[in-house]
Amino acid sequence: MTQQAMLQLLAVIVGGLIATAGGLYTNVFIERERRKRESKNLALAFKGEITALLEHIKERRYQERFGEVIAEIEQTRQPFLMPFRIRFRYDRVYDSNVSRIGLLKEPLPELIPLFTFM
Repeated sequence: MTQQAMLQLLAVIVGGLIATAGGLYTNVFIERERRKRESKNLALAFKGEITALLEHIKERRYQERFGEVIAEIEQTRQPFLMPFRIRFRYDRVYDSNVSRIGLLKEPLPELIPLFTFM
C-alpha cells in the first residue's frame, strides 16, 4: 500500500471517528436538554398544584376552622363533629407524575411527597 493510500485511509478513519463522536455528542446533548426541560416542567406542574391547594385551603379558611374546633374541644373536653368533605381530587398532578419524581433536582423528590402526606 502506498503512502498516499495510507493517508487517505487514515483520513477516512479519522473522519468517521469525528462524525461518530459528533453524532454521539449531539444525541447526548439533546437528551440532556430534553431531561432538563422535562424536569423544569414537572417542577412547575407540582408547584402549580401545591399553590392551588394552598390557595384553596386559605380561601376556605380550613386552618382557622380547625383551630376553632381544637380550641372548643380543649375548652369543653367534649368531642366535636366537624363535617369535612373533599369532593374533588386535588392531587391529580402528583398521582399522574409520582413515578417521574426522580427527574427533579434535590430536595424536591423528598419534599413533594412530604407535603402531600401532611
